[in-house]
Amino acid sequence: MLIIRLFKSSQTPPLFLVPVITLLLVLFNIYTQGVVIIKDMNHGVLYALLLDSKIDGIKWAVPALIFVLITIQAYLFNTLINRFEVLYKNSNIPVIIFIILYGLIPDFLSLSPFILVNTLMPLALWKIFALYKSERPVTRAFDTGFVFSLMILCYLPMALLVVFMYLCIAILRPFNWREWVASALGLATPAILLFTILLVTNKMHLRITEVNTDTWLPVIKLQSLSWHYILPALVIAVILFLSFLKLYANYSKNVIRMRKFQLCFMLLLVFLLLIILIPVQQSAARFSLLIPPICLFLSYYFIAIRKIWWFEILSTVFILLIALGYAIL
Repeated sequence: MLIIRLFKSSQTPPLFLVPVITLLLVLFNIYTQGVVIIKDMNHGVLYALLLDSKIDGIKWAVPALIFVLITIQAYLFNTLINRFEVLYKNSNIPVIIFIILYGLIPDFLSLSPFILVNTLMPLALWKIFALYKSERPVTRAFDTGFVFSLMILCYLPMALLVVFMYLCIAILRPFNWREWVASALGLATPAILLFTILLVTNKMHLRITEVNTDTWLPVIKLQSLSWHYILPALVIAVILFLSFLKLYANYSKNVIRMRKFQLCFMLLLVFLLLIILIPVQQSAARFSLLIPPICLFLSYYFIAIRKIWWFEILSTVFILLIALGYAIL
C-alpha cells in the first residue's frame, strides 16, 4: 500500500498522517462495538484511580483518551527506535506498524490497564537504553526503576519485568552496586508516594484488586478462538519467523550497541509472553502488551525488504486483516 510505503523513509511529513489513521481506527471501533472499558482482575492502583474518576460518565472522554495514548505511544516508540539506532537504518516504519498492530484486534482499542502500560513502555526502554555508556548512570538507574514501578502500578503482573530490568542493566552496564540500589529506590518511590496519597484522600480501598484464584481461567480456550484472532496471529508469527532469520543472519554485522539493544527486545518479548500467559482472566486485550517488541521485529523485516511487490503484498494483507477483524464482529 502506498500509505505504508511512505513511512519507509525517515522524513517528517508522513508522521502527520499518524493521528489521522489512529482517529479513524478509534472511531470505527466505537461504531462497530461501542466504547469498551476492561476491568482486569489484576489491574493496579493507577488504573483503579482512573476508573474511580468516573471517566466513563464524560461523553467522548474514553475515546479521546484512547486516541491520545495510542498516538503518543506510536510517536514515542518510533523516536526511541531511531534515537538509539536499534534498527540498522532510520525509518518511520515502526510508527505505522505500531498503529496497524493496534488495529488488528478490536479489543486492543479498549480502555484497559494494558494501554497505560504500553504508553509507559517506550519511556522505560528509553531509560534503560540511556544507561549504555552513560556519564550519570546512578540517576538514570533511578529513573528506570521509577518508570517500571509506574507500569506495575498500572498492571500488577508487570512486576515480572523487574527481572527483565536488572537483566538489561547487566547487559548494558558493568556491575555497580550503586546503580542497582538506585534502581531499587526508583521502584519503591512511586508506590510510597501513591499509597501516601491514597491514605490522605481516604481511598485505600483502591489498592485491593479483585483476584480470586478459584475462578482463574486459561488465557486461551480453543472453543473461544475465532478467525479474526487466528489469522492475524498466524500472519504475525510467519513474519516474525522471517524477521528472526534475517536478524540472525545479520546479527554479527551489527555494532555492539545495536546487538545489545536488540537482545533487550528479545528478552522483553519473552517476559511479556510469560506475563500474558498468567492464568487470571481471559482477555484478548492482554495480547496488546506484545505490540512494542513485535513492532520492532516486524519493522526490521519491512525495512529489509528489497522487492517492492513483496512489500506491497504484506502491506495489503495487514489492511485486509484489519477490515476482516471488524467485518466478522
